[in-house]
Order: sequence, then C-alpha cells, then structure tokens
Amino acid sequence: MNWQARPKIFTRTTRSPDKTQRLGALVSTCLKPGDCLAFSGVLGAGKTTFIRGLIQNLIGTSYTVSSPTFNIVSVYDQGPFPLWHADLYRLENKNEWQELGLNETQEGVSLIEWPEKAADFIPRSTLWIQFEPHSDLLALTFSGSEEWAKRLYPLNAD
Repeated sequence: MNWQARPKIFTRTTRSPDKTQRLGALVSTCLKPGDCLAFSGVLGAGKTTFIRGLIQNLIGTSYTVSSPTFNIVSVYDQGPFPLWHADLYRLENKNEWQELGLNETQEGVSLIEWPEKAADFIPRSTLWIQFEPHSDLLALTFSGSEEWAKRLYPLNAD
C-alpha cells in the first residue's frame, strides 16, 4: 500500500536541510519499538537528511548517518531501541525484501527509503512520509493511521 492510499495526517514544509533534519529529530520523539516509517520522493529530495535528524536525536550527533544505498540496510543499536535504516533503491525485485530481515524488527524501528520497491511487504501500520521538493521549499506529507495522527498531533499543533 502506498502513501496515497493512506489518510493524510498533515503536511509540513521546510526551507533548508537543517530544518528538515530538525523535523526528523522532532518525529523521533514520537517513536516506539515496532514502528515502521516509509519515505518516498525523488532522488535528492531530503529523505536521508530527515532520517539523519531522526537517528541522531536518538543515538547522538557524533554518529555518521548516511543512506545505506550500497549495503541496503544499516542498523543503529546505540539508542533506546534498534533502528533499521533501509534504502531499497537497488532492490531488483520485491522478494529480496524477505532476505533483508526487515519483517523481523519488532523490537526496533524500521526506516525505509524507496518503500515502493517492496510495497507488498510494508506493514499496514506504517507512517508514510512523501517528500516533494519545490524551488524554495520541501513539502513533507505525513499519511497513516489514526494512531499515528494522535502520536504526531503535537507536531501539527502549531
């Protein structure tokens, strides 16, 4: 299921990579083990920048966070729960998803870039974030369940 098929929760805009990273840090405060977040958007849209802010807020800014394009999955277990950061861009078929072991990450949080490559395996409870770059800003549309809407409410209250 893709982000368009989920109820829209809200859209936020950022005007710099630093603000995108800060938004990721804010979202990290709403996470709990078992969560799955899916990040969609064109190459260079800001997905990894957002994820960097999220991960570094949980494990510390001294850790380097980059897109796991070539190794496909990076695991960060220095924080309150494990974080599985997957970049599915190089997956050649959706069945490779099962080989990655991401369906066995209930004790941690899964952060999935290019989820369209394995859409059949993405949990229904996933929070989808669509990145839409424009000339002077980045629009991030959050879509998901009513539970996600409640958990993210503080971020949308302003």
